Amino acid sequence: MRLRIVFMTWALCAAALSGANAANAANAKPKLAVLGIEPLDEGDTSSQERTASLAKWITDGLRERAERARARYDLAPNSNKELTEVKLLSDCLDEARDCMAAIGRDLNADYLMFGRLERRRDTYALTLRLLNVGTKSFEKQKTDSTASTSANEATMRRMASAVFAELTGIPLDGTIAIEANVPSGTVFVNGERRGMIAARTATIEGLPEGRARVVVEADGYKRWEGQVDVRPGASVRLAVSLRPDSVERTPTLSATSPPPSDRPSGRPGKMYRTLAWTSAVLTAGGVAAFTITGLKVRSLEQDKEAAIRTSWDDPDGGITGTSDACKEADEKGYAPVDSICRDGKRMAKITNILIGLSAAAFVATGVFAYEGYIAADRPPPEQARKASSRRVTVVPEIFPTGAGLGAVIQF
Repeated sequence: MRLRIVFMTWALCAAALSGANAANAANAKPKLAVLGIEPLDEGDTSSQERTASLAKWITDGLRERAERARARYDLAPNSNKELTEVKLLSDCLDEARDCMAAIGRDLNADYLMFGRLERRRDTYALTLRLLNVGTKSFEKQKTDSTASTSANEATMRRMASAVFAELTGIPLDGTIAIEANVPSGTVFVNGERRGMIAARTATIEGLPEGRARVVVEADGYKRWEGQVDVRPGASVRLAVSLRPDSVERTPTLSATSPPPSDRPSGRPGKMYRTLAWTSAVLTAGGVAAFTITGLKVRSLEQDKEAAIRTSWDDPDGGITGTSDACKEADEKGYAPVDSICRDGKRMAKITNILIGLSAAAFVATGVFAYEGYIAADRPPPEQARKASSRRVTVVPEIFPTGAGLGAVIQF
């Protein structure tokens, strides 16, 4: 009994899998491979290069149309091959049905689309074929041409799109070219977001034939809606004019607002900007000054060391050490070293004072620049009164041995 249950279970699973595979096979779409168009040109190198470029644009146009035809076809994986390449690899130079069908099977494709672009004096002729790989039969073949004077990328892509539609029976897509009065926005077609407006224009491609409802939305503007008839293979121009969403209102004065005649005129912060430039000049002058005095202190220090070394040879007695030479020179009354020490101390004090003043001027420059250039917008009177009750004052301080900055915070 147990073996029978196992067998029946296996049979039911096999039947379910078989049914699923059959359903998938019924719903599977045929796979299409589009080979690169082969250029044929017996002219010079320049002419051959141009023909190759035109053939590539046709190939790109065909593959783009195949991408948009996924409702009917699936693209065969890894099938972006060149016709010239696969013909050489498969020894299929005559493009016979059996040989091309073998190429299609190698690409795992159910349909194979291939062709050539031939330069014929003043025209370019495109020949395109659609091969049913399973039946080894050419379902359709189409030839189209264009004058060499009008052959360019746009022309080749339009030709590719038209020939693809004829071979597959899939109608051409339509395009809507929108010109709007807004610099940016979002475009919806039949309730689906299809593109963005940039620089007042937008191009919506890949639209089916028929009436389309277009909606355009933009920040600060009312929603625009309209309808347009989309024609296969044609571009329809649509002018869109959006109205501003805001309504003009007469400005009113609040009880705390000063009358217009009492409001200050001109750009605010003029005084702070003047103070900022003044303090910046003072900062630069202070930096230059303490740099000069600092170099003078360094020079006096070198003179002091030289005087100390000279004093060692003085028969009347000089400085015996250098650990506190200035104090020793003062006690002994040794004028050469004592005079240099006094000048050095005075110059060092001046340097410290200048450093402190330069630092204070630098801080003031930042404060004035912020008030004059960054905080140009004045706060309401209530905020101004609150701000005036909190002040930070920077005060330079000079000590017997140097200088510094102090801050006074008032609440």
